[in-house]
Amino acid sequence: MSSNQRADKPTLETAIRYLRQGDQATAHQMIVTLVEADPENVQAWSWLAYVAESVEQKRAALRKALRLSPVDTRIVDALQRLSSPQLIERAVHEGVFISYTRADELFAFDLAHSLRSSGVNVWIDMTDIPEDEDWYAAVQNALDYTGLMLVVLTPSALVDDDLHGEWQYFVESGKLVLPLLREKCDYQNQDYWMPPVDFRYDYTLGFQNLLKLMAVDAAWHG
Repeated sequence: MSSNQRADKPTLETAIRYLRQGDQATAHQMIVTLVEADPENVQAWSWLAYVAESVEQKRAALRKALRLSPVDTRIVDALQRLSSPQLIERAVHEGVFISYTRADELFAFDLAHSLRSSGVNVWIDMTDIPEDEDWYAAVQNALDYTGLMLVVLTPSALVDDDLHGEWQYFVESGKLVLPLLREKCDYQNQDYWMPPVDFRYDYTLGFQNLLKLMAVDAAWHG
């Protein structure tokens, strides 16, 4: 960065000027500074999504913008584009984290077994944490390396603080969260999830719809 660039005050207009000049690194640095100083700046978050390098960083910035401006259809459309079938398939290949409350552990166990039988790399705490390993450390490690979270949605899940922590971490990391509706519950206030897959009435049909959404057939049974 030149001395003139360092002297520029980090405004959104200045950042956009550098971006148009082809200096994306300087623009990115300036916009990061702006959102740190003014986290309520919707435009800055939207531009940060534009200049961010990874899909996850773009999603995270757009989710921040959407929280501030929930009726902005441009932000909603941009987030939907970042949940394309190709990106869902990529996330599945990175690994699938199943988030569930203890009241739903039998369903979660059956789901994990079904997914593994279909060739999906699944992580679930009841079978993937060795006895001598710290539970919280193991969960955090799984949250870091997996690409897609499946949330088993029931009234019990919505009041589970540990699950809320898992969901929020995934959202803030810009990763994909896909809810599985097992029981009727008011999940509409949960932010930035994809539309749910309905498991309330027919497990087999719900699972088939889940595989289709995850592009499992194309990925493993082509």
